[in-house]
Amino acid sequence: MKFQKFSLGAIGLSFLLFSQIATAEKQMPEKLSEDTYNNIISSFDKSKDCIKLNKRVHWKALNTSSLLVYTRANDMVYYLSLKHPRFDIDFAQQIGLNTSNNFRFCGNIDESVYFGDQQYRVKAIKKINKEMATQLIAYRDNE
Repeated sequence: MKFQKFSLGAIGLSFLLFSQIATAEKQMPEKLSEDTYNNIISSFDKSKDCIKLNKRVHWKALNTSSLLVYTRANDMVYYLSLKHPRFDIDFAQQIGLNTSNNFRFCGNIDESVYFGDQQYRVKAIKKINKEMATQLIAYRDNE
């Protein structure tokens, strides 16, 4: 009888593990094709959203001319496209946003991104959801 209980317990545990793996696989972001990635990026490059600034901002480079900006206060992610590529993006450098408005960065004519002492103009800013950011990073990592 004890053997039978153990077998049922093992079957139950196996089922539980299988269902957790299946759930985790469903939660994995859909892998983007190159065409889909390029279409998404080109649609972002026409956007002019604004980043609500605070003291806690984190950055991730997607490629030589685009970044993801994470803000902690409002828990948002923004895609930021530079007008000109920066081939040596190094996030160990000091990065800053020069803005005429202390609380919003919109990439206007008088606003720019600083990498160390070099200034770069912004082409577009697009607010995106965390799932899209995860997909873009996964695509970048698989290139």
